[in-house]
Amino acid sequence: MRRSELPRREVIGQRQATAGRERLPAGGLELFALLARLLRRPRRGDRRLPLVWLVRSDTADLMVPLRRFLGQGPRRRVPHAVLDADASPGAGDVPALLRELHRQLSLEAFGAARLRFRHYPLADWLMQQSLNLGIDADDSRAALVRRLRDRRGPRTPEALPSGGDAVSIASQVLLWLVRRAVPGVVFRAAVSGRVPVLGRHYNWFMRQQYLAPRQSVTFLGFAERLTAGWRDGEQPDQVNKLLLHAFLEDLRQAYRRRPWRPSDWRRTAYPALLIDHVAPGNVGGELVRLLGDVRTETGRNDPLLIVASGGQPPPDLPEPHPLTEADEAYDEWAGALPEMRRLRRPATWLVALRPDETDTGPPSRGGLRPFSAPDPPWWSRRFLPTALCLVLVAVLGLWVASRWGRAVTPRSPERSRSRWSAAASVSATATARPRCSTTTPARTGCAQFKSASSRRTAPPRRSGSAATDDGPSSPWSTSAPSPATGPARTRSRTSPSARSSKGWPPPSTRC
Repeated sequence: MRRSELPRREVIGQRQATAGRERLPAGGLELFALLARLLRRPRRGDRRLPLVWLVRSDTADLMVPLRRFLGQGPRRRVPHAVLDADASPGAGDVPALLRELHRQLSLEAFGAARLRFRHYPLADWLMQQSLNLGIDADDSRAALVRRLRDRRGPRTPEALPSGGDAVSIASQVLLWLVRRAVPGVVFRAAVSGRVPVLGRHYNWFMRQQYLAPRQSVTFLGFAERLTAGWRDGEQPDQVNKLLLHAFLEDLRQAYRRRPWRPSDWRRTAYPALLIDHVAPGNVGGELVRLLGDVRTETGRNDPLLIVASGGQPPPDLPEPHPLTEADEAYDEWAGALPEMRRLRRPATWLVALRPDETDTGPPSRGGLRPFSAPDPPWWSRRFLPTALCLVLVAVLGLWVASRWGRAVTPRSPERSRSRWSAAASVSATATARPRCSTTTPARTGCAQFKSASSRRTAPPRRSGSAATDDGPSSPWSTSAPSPATGPARTRSRTSPSARSSKGWPPPSTRC
């Protein structure tokens, strides 16, 4: 199966009514299938996008179905802009054409977050500023600094605080410094280029290659060269390339994919630009030429697909391919692109297509389904951060509830009794008497301990026949004290065999 079969199935919808069908020339479906393939952004990496030049014919105009193909998507439409080279303000007025392109792509009307531009609006704003050439250079620089600082919004004049106690005056002075002095210091640090974190879009102008920015040393000097009157000594072609390069840089940053920002992965379709009535000598042809030059000179790709419709293509372009071979023409161009970029050949990024003039039959009729941007990945949806926060709050609540419940649960009596018994056992073990071996009776400490223990634990003596061996089951017997002898104690003379027969433990060899 060819690669264009799947996009072609998506382009051709269900059978529609006759009034809703688009009358396409021969090869029209192949062209729309190729555009759907190019507009769809891969999940990994990015593809190189060509400049498609459609040769106009007297019998078929493809710009009308192209506008419907891009602008009537059911869900998420493709960010696109439509320009007419004949209706432009003037021939060769590339800044005006870029200004209109920026206005259309900045609209939040495509079912997704709008594209944000930072470099191009600054460059275009600088080119619209005019400084008085008759005043001193320092005064003109100071005026430009004030305009740059106030560009995001005019500052309201505030007077120094006066009156009140010392604490109130000190707090008001501190607030005045934060609102007036700190923004000025931050702006000076940003435009100086010495702080890497601040002023990245200012530093970009000093790193790009057009208009030799290093000759100005600082961004303020380079910005002064872009103002009206001062840029008269610059080459207009280099100025237009700087504007276009800044515009494409904003598109690159808008289509960056960063792992810590799921919103970057929601852009699943490339933006498109449709330019009608393009000719090699008008503003449309000039814009197409500058775009190819900027891509070749900077060596960087951009996510903008351009479809230009006009008369004959530039003379340095090879013979155009028929529309029926649109997919093969793109594959051939993609294979030869690295060599053409290395050799910097003219019209490197152009792919020219023309209607098939040999087809004498009627144009094909079919249902054309408008293109919609593919759905973003599930982990980049808008509900995911909210769902993760709710799950974390629920888990934290369960953990706190379990810890709090364990802390306030009362102890049962059986548990307290078992703990008391364990503590008593530990104390009894700690106060147990020491052992001494009978094999070393000569040691003084052990001998004294034996004599003291024998006197302390000796049982009372038996009197007469009051107690016999068949008496109490204990090895110790007790009798009434005699008046003559007093409370005397004696140890029963029980043999080891008798002990074992009565179940008594054998005498220990240790005291």
